[in-house]
Amino acid sequence: MTKTEIVNTSTFTKSSSLRNKSKKKIKKTNTQIINTDFFISKNRNKTELITTKTFTNTVAITSFNKLGNSSKINNISSLSEKTELKVYSELKKKIIKVKLLQNIDEGSYNTIYLLKKSHILGDNTQKIIRVSDKISDQDNMVREKKGLEKQYKFSKKCKYIASIIDYGTVNLLPNKLFDYSIMPKYNISLKTFLDNKPSYPNLKTALTFMKRLLKTIQFIHNEGYAHLDLKPSNILLKNDVNFKKPIKNIDFVIIDFGAIKKFKNDKSKLIKKQMASAAFSPPELLKRYFGKKSDIWSFGIISYLITVRMFFFEANANKIFLDTDKHRLQNKIYFHINNLKQVIKPYHMNKTHFYKYLYPLNINNLDLLINFFHRVFNVFHKERPTATELLSDPIFSLN
Repeated sequence: MTKTEIVNTSTFTKSSSLRNKSKKKIKKTNTQIINTDFFISKNRNKTELITTKTFTNTVAITSFNKLGNSSKINNISSLSEKTELKVYSELKKKIIKVKLLQNIDEGSYNTIYLLKKSHILGDNTQKIIRVSDKISDQDNMVREKKGLEKQYKFSKKCKYIASIIDYGTVNLLPNKLFDYSIMPKYNISLKTFLDNKPSYPNLKTALTFMKRLLKTIQFIHNEGYAHLDLKPSNILLKNDVNFKKPIKNIDFVIIDFGAIKKFKNDKSKLIKKQMASAAFSPPELLKRYFGKKSDIWSFGIISYLITVRMFFFEANANKIFLDTDKHRLQNKIYFHINNLKQVIKPYHMNKTHFYKYLYPLNINNLDLLINFFHRVFNVFHKERPTATELLSDPIFSLN
């Protein structure tokens, strides 16, 4: 496959499925929506490039081979809880040992484990390791490595980007390497947060989060890059959350820079091979255009979901923000954003309490929020504002 295709990734979530795919010839195609129903399925919102190559690293493989039969320890079929891994650290430039404790999550290409505490990894805070233990293509592996390098550097400058403690490669098959990364154990994802339909004391919780997220995006853009895969599952909460009480603060970090791309300016450009999440991508994705303006659209959807306190499907966002026709899409968004007052009102809240809930807005200036969303959701990417322009919006000047 040499061009972007929106596919049903539910067929690729198991390693056995990936191996079966590698035996089949994959048809080349232009960008297209295979099935418009993918917008409705929770497992069908990822743009992926699936090929059969596996990343190799001669230096790291040589280092592993000096240890002898390391593949007998690090075998992809036997990777499980309590396994001790020998990994090649790109930061330390040597082999180190880490011990897996517990499988806590699994993705399309990787598994996340809780790590046993070790002096090698520094302080005593709990850490996790993400291991790409499923067959992926060479481009994906190189892309992931570059993403880890950028995340590591960015996290030193911005507190809202997740720390990377260590990253490198792990020999899970003879002469074939997979990447890994180690980071602090943060709390739940923003997706899980929204799935629980949180309550706020007032809208200040949402507006504060929106401003912090936008400033983080501005930082990434000022560094000359776009994240290109912003979504609730790529945002982790730093603070503990008690859903029995109103949430005053959403402290977060952004993760997964595997889709990051460098851009000289704010103009979007044609990229034939790129990863993205279709549900959180702008309409220009259909023509394979990506750029910093893509992050602005993703930010808008995330902010909308934070404001209505629901995740994508529960908020009917697929019916609002997804359409193959730009003008129809713009009309739908305009209609739903104009009715934001009805959507953000918490269930069973009376009028008096709702007016207080709007703080720092009020019933007379709620249009500030509506107009802000109208600016963000411009279907014409050239006219969509930058992060810097949005940060000067009146909505962020409220106390």
